Amino acid sequence: MRWMSDLRELTLKSPEVTDDCLRQVKYMPNLQSLSIDDCNVTDAAFAQVEHCRNLQLLKLHRLKLSNAAMAHLEDLVHLQ
Repeated sequence: MRWMSDLRELTLKSPEVTDDCLRQVKYMPNLQSLSIDDCNVTDAAFAQVEHCRNLQLLKLHRLKLSNAAMAHLEDLVHLQ
């Protein structure tokens, strides 16, 4: 999993992507861009996204999320 720590950009686009997949972003501290499209992720999985302190760009498309998911993103000060 060491290679994951250097990853800067990630795109997830598939209904087969679940919370378990999204939980892996906690191992990507240098992630700057994350795109999630048409995936089966829940609000709870976004608790892992808050570990991506360098995240600058977050694209969310065709997801079933509530404000609870967005609450996990409040401390990401680099988001544009």
